[in-house]
Amino acid sequence: MQLSLLQTYREVLDLSPAVVELARSVVPRYDLTHLPEYFLARMASSSRPNVVVCHEMGKLVGVMYVKERRLYGIPTGWCFGGDETGRGLVTASAERESEVITHSCQFLLDKGVHALRLRWHCSGDAVPTSGIEGPGLQVVSNTQDQAEGDLLELPDDYEMFLAGVGPHTRRNLRYYRRKAEDEGIRFVPKIDVEEYERVVEAMREVTDFPHDPIRQERDRRFFHMLGEPLIMGLQKGDGTFVSILAAVRFEKSLHVLSQLNDQSLRRMSISVVLRSYLIEKSIELGFTSMHFVNGSSPMLGRYCKAASVQTILIDQRHSLLHPIKAAGARLLRTHQFGTQWLPVRVRKVLGSYSTEH
Repeated sequence: MQLSLLQTYREVLDLSPAVVELARSVVPRYDLTHLPEYFLARMASSSRPNVVVCHEMGKLVGVMYVKERRLYGIPTGWCFGGDETGRGLVTASAERESEVITHSCQFLLDKGVHALRLRWHCSGDAVPTSGIEGPGLQVVSNTQDQAEGDLLELPDDYEMFLAGVGPHTRRNLRYYRRKAEDEGIRFVPKIDVEEYERVVEAMREVTDFPHDPIRQERDRRFFHMLGEPLIMGLQKGDGTFVSILAAVRFEKSLHVLSQLNDQSLRRMSISVVLRSYLIEKSIELGFTSMHFVNGSSPMLGRYCKAASVQTILIDQRHSLLHPIKAAGARLLRTHQFGTQWLPVRVRKVLGSYSTEH
C-alpha cells in the first residue's frame, strides 16, 4: 500500500471526485460523511488537514480524514479524526477500513505526529491496535455499542413513521404538536440564511443551549459546501421565533446541523414539535434518511440505527510534550478524586494519559 499526505484545503477538496468514485463502488451506504466536503466543513480555521490517501497499484483504496490542531498558526502534532458518533473518519470498503486506519495511523506517527484521537463508526471488525507499534507508543482502544444512533430511516409517509414508533413517543409527537397549534404557534417550512442568522442572534439569550460560535461557523461552511440549506422554524403570532433548525441536503439524505429552542417553552417540548414537522416535511420532500450530525435526542435516538463506535487514543511518550501530558493527567486524577469536573476538551487533549490510574 502506497500512502501520501494532504495538508491543504485545496488538495483535500480536489480529491473529492476520486473519493466519490471509490465510495459509490465499495461503501455499503454511500453518503456525505464519506466525502472530503464533510471533513472540510467540520474543520475549523484553527486546524489543518492531515489526510492520508492510500493507493494500491495506482488505484485509490482508502482515505483517512484527520485534522491537526494549530496554536498561533503552528502545527502542534495533536490530531483528531471522526465526529462524535465516529462518522467521517475513513472511506474504504468495509473489509478494508480497519487496515486503512492502521496503516494511516502508523504513517502519521512516522511523520512526527505525537497524539492521535480517533473515533470510528465501525462497519466491520475493530481496529487491531496491536498493528500500531513503535518505541514509546501508548495505544488505548475501546469499543462501545450505542443504543441510540444518529441515522433515522424515513418511510414513505408520516403516518407510517408514527406507526413505527412506540405508543408513548407517538402520543408525545401528536399531543405537543396540537398543544403548540392551540397556543398559536405556527410552522414556518422555509427560512432563508439571512433570516436564520438574525433569529440565531435574537435567540441567544433565551435558548436552552446557547449557540456556539464555533458551531455557527461550521454550519456556514456546510451551507457554502452543499448549497441552499433547509431551514425551518416555529413562530408565535407576533412573529417571534421560538424554535429554529438548520440542515443540509445530500442526494436523498438530510443532515441536521443545529436546533435552537426557547427555554421558556420547555414545558411544551417545543424541540419535539419542530422535529415532528421536520420529519413530516422531509418525507414530503422525498428524503429517505435523516442524519443528526451532533447525535440525536434520546426520544428519536432509540429509533435510529444502533452503532458500534471505537475510540482509539495513541500517544508518543518519547515526544517533547510527554511531561506536559503526564502533568495534565496527574491534575485530571486529582480533580476526579476531588469530584471536580474538567471539560471534555481537556480529556481529548490528554488522550491515553487520561485513562491511566
